[in-house]
This record gives sequence, C-alpha cells and structure tokens, in this order.
Amino acid sequence: MAALLLNPRPELGLLFNGTVMMTTTCGQTIRAAAAYRGSDLVETAVGFKHLAGAMRSSPRSVAVGSVGDYGFESLTSDRDPLAAVLLATHMLAHHAKPLATIIASIKAELGTAHLHSSEQHLPHMSQEDVHELLHALATSLGWPLQIDRTIDGYRIYGPNRQSALVRPSSTEGGLRIYSEIDQEPGEELSKILAAGEQ
Repeated sequence: MAALLLNPRPELGLLFNGTVMMTTTCGQTIRAAAAYRGSDLVETAVGFKHLAGAMRSSPRSVAVGSVGDYGFESLTSDRDPLAAVLLATHMLAHHAKPLATIIASIKAELGTAHLHSSEQHLPHMSQEDVHELLHALATSLGWPLQIDRTIDGYRIYGPNRQSALVRPSSTEGGLRIYSEIDQEPGEELSKILAAGEQ
C-alpha cells in the first residue's frame, strides 16, 4: 500500500514533498520504493507517536507504519487512513487501470516481498540472548550472520532484500520477530518461527 501511495503523480506534490517517515519494522520494499522515487527516508522507533514527532519537523512528509498506519503532515500530525484510501482511489482514477495491473507494475519495479510479524512470549532476554536467537535464525535460513543494531531492535539480512528484525514488544512484554521473505510464506517462514520458539 505504501509503495502504491508513493506512486508519483503531479497532484500528490500538494501533500507530499518527497520525505518518507517509516518505523524500523517496515519492510525493505518501502526502502526500495523510497529510493526508486528519489525520496528522503527517515527511520523511527516503533509507534506512531515517533512518526508524528518526525513528521512535524518535515513539512508535507508522509508517515508509514508497519501495521498499515499512514499519515500526511500537510493534513494532520496523526495517522489518517481515510486520506490514504482517498489518495489510492484518486490514483486509480488517474491511471484508469485496474488495481491488479498497477500492483503488478510496482512489483516489476521493486520486486516482491512478504512481511510477517510474530510474537514470542519469552522472559526478559539479554543482548547476548538476542544475538544467539539471531544466530539460530541465520543458521536455519542459510543467511550470512550480519547483525545490525537498528533504532529499535536487531536485524539480520538474507538475499533478495529478505530480513528478520527482533525487538521486545512495547505492549505485550514478549519478543517480536518481523520477517520479510521474497516469496509467499512457506518453508522459510516456518524456519523463522521454529527458531524463535526454540
């Protein structure tokens, strides 16, 4: 949806100056969409309150959260899903093409990835414990062990913009794993969930 809304068209300039605010749990596809459009990208911690604060410092920016939250600074500093729906509807009218055709075009430009979030109710984990979990994830998936400390958690990377982010839940008290794979959830996702449970 975010890649859809970033699809450039003249009237969008009234709302969007090219700066994309996103939480660290958003997938690699959003990063690719921003880069493809030549947009500046600002990454925040999880929670729309962080996006709202970042939006206020950048007029006409757009904010994207991983659970479908969207906001447009020129309209409000809060999430505004109705504006996102109206923009998507306007885009369909502008292009005069079926939604499936537009999405296929975006996938051809940016590639396909599937974002999945799971939650593991685990006791408090030290940084060393989290690194062991990431090592298990990387090993089970055959990914290189490259651990990056993000603004809100730790991330490992696989080929084709695949990744897995591990962070403590700020609402449930468990551990959350956000994984992005380049095909429909299947064996790879099962491995990620199994490694997380172990």
